[in-house]
Amino acid sequence: MPEGHTIHRYARQHRRDLRGRAVAVSSPQGRFAAGAALLDGRTLTEVDPYGKHLFYRWSGSETLHVHLGLYGGFRT
Repeated sequence: MPEGHTIHRYARQHRRDLRGRAVAVSSPQGRFAAGAALLDGRTLTEVDPYGKHLFYRWSGSETLHVHLGLYGGFRT
């Protein structure tokens, strides 16, 4: 299970690599396809960790909430 230190590391890494850039967003499992389409190509403005949650803030004021669950991770 990803713990708080892992979440904060992801937030730092994603801020460094993605903040201020137009980001390609997809839904590999298809469950978030409509939401991914709304965010695809938008500029990521901030990444905020909170406990075991990540909040990705986008241009246009949308926020994506991510909780990695028991086995979650990111593919880069």
